[in-house]
Amino acid sequence: MERDIAAPPEIVFAMFADVRLLIRWLGDTAELEPEPGGVFRFTLGDQDACRGRYVELDPPRRVVFTHTAGRGSSTASGPWSVARSPAPTPGTSIQTRSDRSCDMELSASATIDRPAEEVFAFVSDATNNPRWQQGMRSCAWTSPPPIGVGSTYRQEASFLGRPVVTEFEVVDHQPGRSITIQSTSGPLRIRVRRSVTPIDATTSRVDAAIEGEPGGFFRLAGPLVQRMAQRSVTADYRRLEALLDGT
Repeated sequence: MERDIAAPPEIVFAMFADVRLLIRWLGDTAELEPEPGGVFRFTLGDQDACRGRYVELDPPRRVVFTHTAGRGSSTASGPWSVARSPAPTPGTSIQTRSDRSCDMELSASATIDRPAEEVFAFVSDATNNPRWQQGMRSCAWTSPPPIGVGSTYRQEASFLGRPVVTEFEVVDHQPGRSITIQSTSGPLRIRVRRSVTPIDATTSRVDAAIEGEPGGFFRLAGPLVQRMAQRSVTADYRRLEALLDGT
């Protein structure tokens, strides 16, 4: 993963070695001992988002640390390296590399006492998202109707206490049956497929399959992000069920 940052290498390096700077962009609290073998740890709320040890520090060009996220059997770990070089414009080019996959796969479903065509019309219209998706602040189409392949929208949300702005494109649309959206910008590369299946004339089932690859902060928080995202998605579809059953 590569990104240019409009700051000198010394400042960018310090973002991974100085507690005061790290918690401005990553985590709520942190414990850092920036020397080989020293502690690298930050938390989100009452949970360890990352626990590890520094392996190598070469100020201001390179830092390597081990990374374990989560608790118990669901932990995943691996060394992370962050290297810096002069950017094409004044600033710093940062490259991060991990030896483990950060891909996410999530799923959820809901059974709703409404006809399939009504349910599909609701879940395929992004402007309804703030009504049933937790943390969703706003969602607006950026392309004209009707909804179909190539339609785009922009959403503003919060996740783990951080603002997340993402733009999406509809990449598959089977009217009345399924819709697939894919992010085109934002810190989470994500693809969501929602399908609606009639059970009978007045009842239907919604199934969601979500694939994603976190970037930036969310990539570093790895397994914690997946667990919290799955919990959030499951709650969203319970909320969708209650909303549509009650209307």
